Amino acid sequence: MLYLYRKKVAILLITFSLAFSAEAQKRINDIIHQQDYDEKIIHFGYYIGPNFARYDLKYNQQFQLATNPNPNYLITSPDVAGILRFGGSVNFLVNDNFDFQTGLGVSIYDRKINSYKIGTKDTASVAQEGNTAWLDFPAHLKFKSERRRNTRMYMMAGFRYSAEVVARTTKPSLYSVRIENKKKSDFMIEYGVGLEKFTPFAKITPELCFSHGLINLLAVSRDPNRIGMTSMKSHTITLFVYFE
Repeated sequence: MLYLYRKKVAILLITFSLAFSAEAQKRINDIIHQQDYDEKIIHFGYYIGPNFARYDLKYNQQFQLATNPNPNYLITSPDVAGILRFGGSVNFLVNDNFDFQTGLGVSIYDRKINSYKIGTKDTASVAQEGNTAWLDFPAHLKFKSERRRNTRMYMMAGFRYSAEVVARTTKPSLYSVRIENKKKSDFMIEYGVGLEKFTPFAKITPELCFSHGLINLLAVSRDPNRIGMTSMKSHTITLFVYFE
């Protein structure tokens, strides 16, 4: 009888502890952080995130390299990962559904152009930017969902103007050459989605952003590796984290 009594007491204690924990968790979840956030018109913050960058190329599939008469080659630009975009942001409240966001940032790329002989996987040559830094001037319009306690989703669209300010001066590796004679400014349309998470001390926002260049960056060049290329436009995917 004493054993059964102790068992019942233990079960009651465990049940009470679980109920208390559930109630405490519910109270924590009921706390709404930064309730006055949307009452302020302007918010300042900063962002950082890795990107995947490449060029969208248009070209004639058959062209000649000066080092070998009459071969057929294919030109591609692979995604290059791991280089950052970062900067400061200013968010303006338009109304309950829309925000306007701008700022000043820096993008660092190391895009590549590979040449292959058709029918093989051997790389004939590699052209590489070499860690170029671009100054960014973005302008985005954000369409926000209704806030659910401490989270809110949004979609954004806009544009970004970029100007190249720094190019790495070190020589590329022995098997590659530098991408020369490209234009030093770019204009892109951008769109993406994000999730705003309100915490007691800051608003943390992960955002997935897609960027498509509108300007042909292929300047006049005598580089034999470019024979047959007609267009070279930027394409970037970035995973940002905003802090406000």
